[in-house]
Amino acid sequence: CTLENDMIEVDKTAMYDDFLDAFIQYQWRLDNPYPAPHETKDMMILKYRSDPIFNNKVRSMASGAMQIVGKYI
Repeated sequence: CTLENDMIEVDKTAMYDDFLDAFIQYQWRLDNPYPAPHETKDMMILKYRSDPIFNNKVRSMASGAMQIVGKYI
């Protein structure tokens, strides 16, 4: 049994999208530590799409996580 036989195909695009989703919520919570009653996930996504600073923070964290994971897959 070789290491090559034990490796599985990894969907890096899906993994990156999952990291984006997680880090959007994480960064939102850092910026807004107390949830508002009217807060929705759509509000978080809109901020990600419309705020370049928020967007860059999220993409930086997701890219960093991908680099770490990439060393091991």
